[in-house]
Amino acid sequence: MSRGKENTKLINLPRKTDVAVCASVKVDQKNLAQYLNLTKFGESVKQSATQLIVVLLDTQGRVNQINKHGCAVLGYEESEVIGKNWFDHFIPIRIREEVKSVFNRLMAGEIVPVEFFENPILTKQGEERIILWHNTVVTDENGAIVGTLSSGEDVTEKRRTEKAIRHSQQLLEKTLNSLDEAVFIIDAETTSIIDCNRAATEIFGYSRDEMIGKTTTFLHIDENALKDFRHHLYEAIAKTGCLRDFEFRMKRKNGEVFPTEHSVMPILDDTDKRIAWVSVVRDITERKRIEQALRRMNEELEARVKAKTEELVQAYNQLKATEEQFYQAQKLESMGILASGIAHDFNNFLTTIKGNISLLKMIVEKESVVEPTRFGQISELINQVADVAERAKDLTQQLLTFAKDKKLSKQKISIRKIINDSVRIALGGAKVNHMLFIPDGIWDVEVDEGQIVQVLNNLLINAREAMPEGGTIEITCDNVEIKMTRVGSSPRVVGQPFRVASPFLVARLKPCPTIGDSKGQSPFVRKSRLPLAPGRYVKIAVKDTGIGIAKENLSHIFEPLWTTKPNGTGLGLACAYSIVKKHNGIITVKSKEGKGTVFTIYLPAVVSIPPLVTENLETTPSVQSDLSAPVRQRRVAGVTRRILIMDDDKEILKTCESILNYFGYEVECAEDGKEALAKYKSAKSTKPFDLVIMDLTIKGGMGGKETISELIKLDPQVKAIVSSGYTNEPIMANYEQYGFVARICKPYEAEELVRTIEEVLASPSPARTTRNGKGIPPFVN
Repeated sequence: MSRGKENTKLINLPRKTDVAVCASVKVDQKNLAQYLNLTKFGESVKQSATQLIVVLLDTQGRVNQINKHGCAVLGYEESEVIGKNWFDHFIPIRIREEVKSVFNRLMAGEIVPVEFFENPILTKQGEERIILWHNTVVTDENGAIVGTLSSGEDVTEKRRTEKAIRHSQQLLEKTLNSLDEAVFIIDAETTSIIDCNRAATEIFGYSRDEMIGKTTTFLHIDENALKDFRHHLYEAIAKTGCLRDFEFRMKRKNGEVFPTEHSVMPILDDTDKRIAWVSVVRDITERKRIEQALRRMNEELEARVKAKTEELVQAYNQLKATEEQFYQAQKLESMGILASGIAHDFNNFLTTIKGNISLLKMIVEKESVVEPTRFGQISELINQVADVAERAKDLTQQLLTFAKDKKLSKQKISIRKIINDSVRIALGGAKVNHMLFIPDGIWDVEVDEGQIVQVLNNLLINAREAMPEGGTIEITCDNVEIKMTRVGSSPRVVGQPFRVASPFLVARLKPCPTIGDSKGQSPFVRKSRLPLAPGRYVKIAVKDTGIGIAKENLSHIFEPLWTTKPNGTGLGLACAYSIVKKHNGIITVKSKEGKGTVFTIYLPAVVSIPPLVTENLETTPSVQSDLSAPVRQRRVAGVTRRILIMDDDKEILKTCESILNYFGYEVECAEDGKEALAKYKSAKSTKPFDLVIMDLTIKGGMGGKETISELIKLDPQVKAIVSSGYTNEPIMANYEQYGFVARICKPYEAEELVRTIEEVLASPSPARTTRNGKGIPPFVN
């Protein structure tokens, strides 16, 4: 075939190169492929631009020719593409029918090719690529359409980049419009506004169109203000490269002048040439108003503080005085407790001295073991030593009196004030929280303020130390009224007995007091055996959420010099108990390990209620030694009476054993409760003991209180005498409540010891009330 010059034209392919193709060829359609292969046109398609896709389709959409770049984009070899229907294999299915329809209409001559358009193609890997197409219709010599020649550029990455740019622009626009500060983009050369955000229109009152393209002059108060601003701007740029937080006044559209804060950054091109400014403007009108208000408030507060200085100094001095009272009260109470401890030890020494002297005197007088000529001299020496021992005994009693009867400085005061003072002193700076529950109408108390503050301080400090990792301390106050109810001749408890954790606090009252409010309605669901006289009381509870107190330690916490703390003195709670007791109140404790502790104090209110009917009150007479009575026989039907003595002082044991042996008793000794229990149990089935004498306090071991409880379980008929140098101990005054039948206070002489023993042995065995089938008094744990 030949083609004339009139049958060819130059087809302009997009951006890359030109390919000479035949646009009007007189050739049979059946020979089109052969023609293309044999002519320069076909070769041009194969060798066309390397960055363009060039593809020749027949009227059925089959691929007759495709260049190498087209195959590379599709991911196929040329042989895999030639002869395939372009639309069925290389157009995504979602648009396949639509594109095929347009092609068919083009082949039918119904439409003309569009200059440029975009359509995706489908690669061998299933990826869609966006192609910018240019189509040319191919005709035969008769002008009939025999196919299309299409060239296309892969613009996939370009479109993705453009999309990302549009997304970034939208994001930037949204970000800028979300700011409360005005943002301006200003041309560096002309100072005209290129763009601004929403806040700029709201702050200055202009629309965006009113500001774009204008210089910034209209936003300033006047030319001088603009010059001043530019001076600061260029000065800051020269120093730091930007302007930050510069306060300056500007003007709104309505003429209002308002304070602003500027931050300006330059925008540079690739050559570091300044091409624009980013200016951020904050409206600080409200901030300035608040600052001015704060200045006025500060001035007022400063004046008030200055006026109150004298009052604060006075309050501070009062606080210091209160602290001094507290520390002085603590010192005095500690001295009293120490005096009590010293007196106890001294009484032990005196017991040995007086016991041996009295025994020696008896031996000298009755046995006549010395020559008559020296009898008077020995008697005189014995009497001198006895006199000194008696004077020492008087001294110990004075120490005990000092510890017990310290004078109180009472005054009527609000318990609320005392609690507030204590919280301030004890919990100031602590990392624990505290909550106060003090109702309106709480009764006043008549107390020594310094001492009650000391009590509360001790409790609060203990609570604080029980919560090293922090926690909450609750201080609760209530009005409580104690009333009297009659009971029968036998002890009776309504509900459950109210238990206290220390022998210092146990008492058995008949008639039984109950707890109620001022209207006679009980705030509790049970009657109580609190050892309190009838009347009104203020109840103070201090509760913590700390580590709690071990069950075995509860009975010891109010004992002098007893402590579980490595650096503790054992004086704090002992002082608290002593002070509350001197105020005719009580202190109790409840605790559970890991849960916390509650200390409860009852203090008499100012107004008390007179006791109700008090006749027929039951009392149990204590065994009193009649020192003038004759000494009875120590044997019963030829059997020697056996006595077990428990004391941690070996000299006392030796003295008592010597005295009792002299009077015909058989004696065994034990140095603590465990040894005494073992000996009593061992002798019970063979040679039982007729009597036990027990020291109340055993250092480092089981004392008399614990031992009597176990002895009663072992033998409900046991007769036991309690002995102690702590003569002001409650257990010595109320020994029967703990299971003892008599007491003897140290120091004692031989005759006093023997007469007490004789009276106990002559009395019938105790009839103890049983509990749970065991011979245990109701108040013995």
